[in-house]
Amino acid sequence: MELGTAISAVKTRLHKARRALQHQLHDIRGEHAEMPHPIPVRVADLRRTADEPVRHVVFLEAEDGRRLPIWIGAPEAVALACLLEDVELPRPSTQQLALALLGAAGAELRAVTVSRLIDHVFYAQIELAGGGSVDARPSDALTLALLAGVPVAVEPAVLDEAARTEPALRDELDAALAAPDDAGTLASEARARIAASGAEAAALAKRLRA
Repeated sequence: MELGTAISAVKTRLHKARRALQHQLHDIRGEHAEMPHPIPVRVADLRRTADEPVRHVVFLEAEDGRRLPIWIGAPEAVALACLLEDVELPRPSTQQLALALLGAAGAELRAVTVSRLIDHVFYAQIELAGGGSVDARPSDALTLALLAGVPVAVEPAVLDEAARTEPALRDELDAALAAPDDAGTLASEARARIAASGAEAAALAKRLRA
């Protein structure tokens, strides 16, 4: 673009500007109608596709049974799987470090909301105690939410837009749901890697002492 600004950054700024304008217009009109509340969800499933290219998808589920599939990266999927399956890590993960830093700075997570869906890209907001919020990828936000034990929700407009675009992704979603690799599989692989790494470190230490 002529200003040298990424398209994603422009979209984010437009979204924030629209929300700010919406609040101002609400105050001017003196309307008191409530905006639709975010819908509580839970992490219901995590899958890794069998065919190339290998992809990972996490499914969020609302109380009314509606499901929201979000495609995420492999490292983020493994991080989620380790949390869901209680894998003990030898060192803090990136998300554990982020949560520790927030705590050291006196900040506290209050909730996580999947706030937008634009051009098949999901956006999330990490809500902090005191009213602050941080823009985040849903995969990172979900992992932090599980670590901190805070609620996760989805804006109704996101569920509506996902339902509208889901038919175009039906084959991919069906393949993901049929894939045998779930959170348990990813967690088992992580445990094996941790064990192998520990064994290699022990063997190296033994050689160095010899």
